[in-house]
Amino acid sequence: MSNVLQRTIFETPRVAEYFIAKELEAQTGQSRSQFAAVVLKELVDNALDAAETAGRAPEVGIECHIEEGSTRITVTDNGDGITPETVKRVLNYDTRASDKAAYRSPTRGLQGNALKTIIGIPSALGSEEPVVIEACGIRHTIRAWVDPAGALRVVHNTAPIAHRVGTAVTVHVPSRGLHGFSPGEWARRFAMFNPHAAVKITVCGNDSEQANKQDALIIDFYRLVSSDEWRKFSPTDPTSAHWYDDAALKVLVYHEIAHARQGGKDKPLREFVREFRGLTSTAKAKAVCAQVPEIRKLSDLDGRDDAIIRLLESMREQSAEPKPAVLGLVGEAHMRQRLEEWHDAIPDSFVYSKRLGIDHGLPFAVEVSSIMMNGGDGVRPDIGINFSPPFGDPFTAASLSCEKVQGYGIEGFLSSGHALPRQGRAAVPCAVAVHVTAPGLTFLDRAKSRVSLPAESTLRDALSDALWFAIRHIYREGERRRKDASREDRAIQQVYRGVRVSDKSAVFEVLPSAYHEATDDGAIRVSARDLYYTVRPKVLPLTGRNELGYDYFSQTLLTEYQQEFGRLEMLYYEARGVLYVPHSGQEVPLGTREVEEYDLPGWVFDKILYIEKRGVWEALKDSGLAERYDLAVISAQGYASEAARLLLSRAEAGHKCRIFVFHDADLAGYNIARTLAEETRRMPGHSIEVHDIGLKLEEALAMGLQTEPFRAQKKPPAKILARLTPVERDFFVRRHQRVEINAILPADRAGYIERKLEEAGATDKVVPPDGVLDDEAIGTYDRNLDATVQSIVD
Repeated sequence: MSNVLQRTIFETPRVAEYFIAKELEAQTGQSRSQFAAVVLKELVDNALDAAETAGRAPEVGIECHIEEGSTRITVTDNGDGITPETVKRVLNYDTRASDKAAYRSPTRGLQGNALKTIIGIPSALGSEEPVVIEACGIRHTIRAWVDPAGALRVVHNTAPIAHRVGTAVTVHVPSRGLHGFSPGEWARRFAMFNPHAAVKITVCGNDSEQANKQDALIIDFYRLVSSDEWRKFSPTDPTSAHWYDDAALKVLVYHEIAHARQGGKDKPLREFVREFRGLTSTAKAKAVCAQVPEIRKLSDLDGRDDAIIRLLESMREQSAEPKPAVLGLVGEAHMRQRLEEWHDAIPDSFVYSKRLGIDHGLPFAVEVSSIMMNGGDGVRPDIGINFSPPFGDPFTAASLSCEKVQGYGIEGFLSSGHALPRQGRAAVPCAVAVHVTAPGLTFLDRAKSRVSLPAESTLRDALSDALWFAIRHIYREGERRRKDASREDRAIQQVYRGVRVSDKSAVFEVLPSAYHEATDDGAIRVSARDLYYTVRPKVLPLTGRNELGYDYFSQTLLTEYQQEFGRLEMLYYEARGVLYVPHSGQEVPLGTREVEEYDLPGWVFDKILYIEKRGVWEALKDSGLAERYDLAVISAQGYASEAARLLLSRAEAGHKCRIFVFHDADLAGYNIARTLAEETRRMPGHSIEVHDIGLKLEEALAMGLQTEPFRAQKKPPAKILARLTPVERDFFVRRHQRVEINAILPADRAGYIERKLEEAGATDKVVPPDGVLDDEAIGTYDRNLDATVQSIVD
């Protein structure tokens, strides 16, 4: 009898998510080269929260010791100190521990896994140095890693130490996680948005900038500048029932029920109600509970969603809606002091603007301040959300516009307003600070780094308005500089009269130096638009013309350059369009970086609809179309970006998704459908199967839709002309008439798309194989069982 291998069924714990660099990148939203910044930001956020919870003005210490091959980061606070029980919960990787995740309040962080990721980062980067936590008279020395089988290994030693106020956390980050790490910059930004905090930073060691000073020491001390009257929303402040909707309150209630099942207190309903703002009085709590007389304890609400809805309605009726001012403001005086202290400001150039309001039932406060500077390049804006600096611009997915200025995100708006450094000769040296406070913000990613704003958003309008008010004087100065530059260009044209250098030749000539300048010699990634503004002034002396357009540069010249000389690795294209994921409501911006980092979910959708016109999908969201058909939707604007087509190729090849396109009945719409499926100059070899559901001209005419005239810009592509029917050729080419998909009434669009999906046989639901469902059920059971056993043991 031959030997037969009896295979062992192995299980790999999900704890590996916290100890593998790729998984940590998804958790934190940052590349592994930025992990030092992740550690510093999360620790300072925790330090500020700890002091506020203890009712003290925060005193935060940051120490960075630069060592051979790594940097040792220590953050201290003056809170009550992390208890041994909390440290134990942090080391339980079967659950997430958070006192914020289920509450709607303007908190600094919502991940619920910050300390878990921090403990995993050194191991993920190859370090064996432990994480050290000192608090409550105990030093915890923790080294955690996963073995080759994916099992968690933890060495946790404790030792008594002299009691000290607060907590000190020390983490070693290897050099591979230190790219562009600027602890002083982070300390300054925290000081900008926390007037009540003292932030002290010490950097010492032998870094590259201090090569001849073995023990170089850099100290900054940002003392608190607020008065005793200054106030912000504290982690211990009660939240308001008006900040919850039915779904949000269900999340909170069921978190409380789960906590009780694991050995926590099963709160009486009246006690729970009195935890909300405006409901602390016995009379009001009693009145609320009278509306759900069958409920005594929170566990009675299990499976009673109707009672939760009645409870929320009663809580709202018995309490006043808080005014936005309760959220707190950084304040004009503090912003002015910081900007003028840190930058060479032109006297009397400071401007402060604030806007308070309600957006979809949630209050918000927006503050923007600016100064103009005496020379230099200016600085990138300081941006804060809920008194904490985020990574980059969190509003990049939001279109902001007001009067003469518009752009995606805060930095896009400032760039359009000449208020961003190195954005052409019209850029004005300036410094801008922007702060937004709001509870219940919706984020586009797990790391809570990109904010999603509704299509109709009062917050979006207020942010645009406040930005415009704060940079109007900068915009006017930039326009003056632009006009002066135009006059200079005309003078240069006279010098170069008779000399003709093509835009292409000039761009190819200057692009290498411009690329290295914009990317800081390959240290940072650069958008096509930022690269354009670096190239444009270099091209002018060669061409004698100021006519290089962004579309021509980004879509044609950059493509041809990379085809000839190779890909520019640090170049990315900004988001154009959004992928809407059914069932979860997640919205993924379709930029180069976002698509590279996005993992398509399994067993969620098997169809993707590309809509070429922005605004069309917003009117369809509430129809439930995406959920009924397991249909993801790309809401775009015209031709598909390279990022969108890469995503569609991955979806078709790896997930067997069927691709559909919905477009205008005109030459451009037909060409959008063609280029979505076929290769183009920018994407040679691209080929996917696309189901064109229209709008087709004959069908639009049969539906009685109104045609409209258009101006022919250029000769239609030959590939499209060859495919036109006689009727289409008559309307598009001779009469110059078209039909837009907007001509279909909003109430009829969902029905039109449903009919087309049914005609294509695309009505099946996504059903995972039995094995997948079995594995998920067993995995869920095992995790719940482990958590229950662990809670009993604890």
